[in-house]
Amino acid sequence: MFLSPMLKPTSMLHHKHLYRILNGIFSVWISFLALYAGDFLLDLKDPEIRAAIEKQGAEVVSEGPGGKAAIKVVSSVEPGSLSTSGDKMVILPFDLTSFKGAKIEISGKVRGENISRPGHVYTGVKVQLHVLEAGGQQNWIDQGGSYGTFDWKDLSARAGIPQDALSATLALGLQECTGTVWISDVEVRRVEKAVVRPAPKEVNASTKLRGVMSPLNVDSGDFQDLKAWKVNLVRWQMFGVNEHLADFEEWFAQQLVKIQGALDLAEANGIGIIIDFHFLPGGREENGDARLFYDPQLQEQFVGYWEEIARRFKDHPALYAYDLMNEPVQRRESPEGVDNWYGLQVRTAQAVRKIDPKTFITFETDEWCNPNGYLTLEPLDLPGIIYQVHSYWPGGYTHQGIFTDQGIAKDVDSKESLAAYPGMISGQYVDKAALRKSLQPVRDFQLAYDVPIYAGEFSVVRWAPGGAQFLDDLISIFEEYGWDWTYHAFREYGGWSVEHENLPYDRDHHVKAAKPMDRQEVLMKWFRKNQPYTKTKISE
Repeated sequence: MFLSPMLKPTSMLHHKHLYRILNGIFSVWISFLALYAGDFLLDLKDPEIRAAIEKQGAEVVSEGPGGKAAIKVVSSVEPGSLSTSGDKMVILPFDLTSFKGAKIEISGKVRGENISRPGHVYTGVKVQLHVLEAGGQQNWIDQGGSYGTFDWKDLSARAGIPQDALSATLALGLQECTGTVWISDVEVRRVEKAVVRPAPKEVNASTKLRGVMSPLNVDSGDFQDLKAWKVNLVRWQMFGVNEHLADFEEWFAQQLVKIQGALDLAEANGIGIIIDFHFLPGGREENGDARLFYDPQLQEQFVGYWEEIARRFKDHPALYAYDLMNEPVQRRESPEGVDNWYGLQVRTAQAVRKIDPKTFITFETDEWCNPNGYLTLEPLDLPGIIYQVHSYWPGGYTHQGIFTDQGIAKDVDSKESLAAYPGMISGQYVDKAALRKSLQPVRDFQLAYDVPIYAGEFSVVRWAPGGAQFLDDLISIFEEYGWDWTYHAFREYGGWSVEHENLPYDRDHHVKAAKPMDRQEVLMKWFRKNQPYTKTKISE
């Protein structure tokens, strides 16, 4: 997670928010053309499919790449309408049967003309698979944020499909914007097969480490305050860097100095440190894709950085674990000879193990390290691996108002439009049972392999009604499962701060609380269970 909401990659949250069923749009059950076993392509030559598209106000034209068929969608504001944005979508049912349990990629080619800037970062041009999961949970799989005038380009997104998923629809067109878009080559394919897990084991795990994401600077007062809170773990972010290689080298040298200072202060205050490589070499594409997974030079540099970190800090008493890469995202295949998100973490972990056989390593899954990343994950064949998950579900609640007016109605009293917990959020009822369901893929993985799990990030924006209850419910699940955890974040962006007033909603101005807020009291309740950190090694 990043310091400023304006720095967050624009596509991170689009799949976590309610896709609004638009007026005048209806579903027509259609068939798809199988490319080969398990993969599907929308066949725009099929008369039945063309008729379904045309009934929804779109066209099938021969204006795609190379003269191929394409869907043409035009969105405009009706005369006299008070709205400044338009919605025009083609909704087509999709058969999930052969994709359940697998990780899929949805992709398509799009061209845009005079597409207005959408109202939210996750809207705009849509090539989307909307999945309804058991228990009412919804998943929107797409790459948001495209607008303007542009020639043909690829859009793609990846996600795991739960075995108990109920139904799905394709959504193609424009959301919260006007203009013209052409869409061609819409495909859904499996990129990772479903995994057959071993029978659940008896897991004897207990939570011992409870803490926070790091402050951004080495400050003795911060660590003294964390000691007073009884925090015993800090996920220390290597944070804030220009993506250019020369700048990255200078930044990395500065980070080594900060890490040394943080470790020393942590040792003095009975706190363990996880070193989190939060910003990756090469940065991210606009869609959140890490450039690291497509560039062999960046990968060699990355492995070298971790070898240097291990050599320098492996024997420090406060070092608990290495967090190899924060929230990997990979939306297309790596070139031949270049490691993907999984392979690069394995190679890096192997390199670190040669230098440091005693310190734990945390492993993060693709697609922002969310729980569904565990649906197809298989354990690494290395000692001392801790599996990490980030939990911000449902994003329509945890992140309401963080980006533009996401989740909050415009031009009305924010108190009247805020999503509250427990309650109806993004079209479904969310309570502790729903939170538990959202974490089930991680729990299944833990029970199958008897491995340690660490909730490295979770939070709720300070103005969200019911935030204290949300945090308490979520942490109680971590504790029940024996997961260690770190709250996002301590003295970073004020929207996540538990030391600031809960309301009013204001992205840019944060009022320091005169007394502990209810969210802080929840954290403190759980922190009181902690004992000071002592060096823990794999063999122990």
